[in-house]
Amino acid sequence: MPFKGHASPGSHLAKVSATDPDEEPEGLRYAISSTIRTPKQSYTLSESPISIDSKTGEIAASEPLRESSYSFTVTVIDGANHDDSAGVMISVVTYSQQTELLFDAPFEFIVRNEKNIVKLLSNATSLTAMIDRCRQNLNYTVVLAHFLDDDGSFVEVDTALRRLVLSNSTARRELRNAYGLREKLPLTMSGVMALETVILAVLIAVFILLILCICLYCRQRRSYGRKLRQIATQAVVHNVSLSRQPTQKVNPYYATDVAPTTPRVMAPPPPLQSTEL
Repeated sequence: MPFKGHASPGSHLAKVSATDPDEEPEGLRYAISSTIRTPKQSYTLSESPISIDSKTGEIAASEPLRESSYSFTVTVIDGANHDDSAGVMISVVTYSQQTELLFDAPFEFIVRNEKNIVKLLSNATSLTAMIDRCRQNLNYTVVLAHFLDDDGSFVEVDTALRRLVLSNSTARRELRNAYGLREKLPLTMSGVMALETVILAVLIAVFILLILCICLYCRQRRSYGRKLRQIATQAVVHNVSLSRQPTQKVNPYYATDVAPTTPRVMAPPPPLQSTEL
């Protein structure tokens, strides 16, 4: 019997009942006759987190239930001390194993037809549907439910919703037409986590791309600076080589005296003579 987790002390969990063909004045008495077993540890009867009413068979939580499941044996004894026993397993449903289904039908109508809705959900998904709670909103009703497979194990919310969405059965159509099951199903926690994972992957890719661009820019800048330094070095070497060229020396053995040349000046013309007699 699945139950919503984190129950407060005194919360009702379930009820076991037995029938006795002999009506006896003392009636039947119920008791937990074994240790409470969980996947991590076992509890003795004195420290049991679960209690049972000996007269009514009501099973309640003595403390908050934080384990995934609790299994124990319940014994019933009649007035003649004839006893019988049965195994009980309580599975604690966490929020991640539940999904919210939205119905347009009024809250009272959904609660009144809860058993039929469970049957239709089970037929539409080929799973065992269980409604944990109904909540009324302004213009729609929220149904909190979970699903079990044939072995009684919890089915992932995404798997159950996928089956419900892809179902083309009459149960699916009746849920939509008679109770107003909305086509737009809520985004589950795993769907949110998948979306966050995609966003994180995109951000990481953008960050890596930005780092690569910065590295390429720095490399190009270093290469450009190295080329400028090489050009400047070559220019300095060229200027130094020009300034250090040797002057041409004259061999004295082959030197000849050269008479200085004076400029030639033309003589002025003779003065004119008179022709008169």
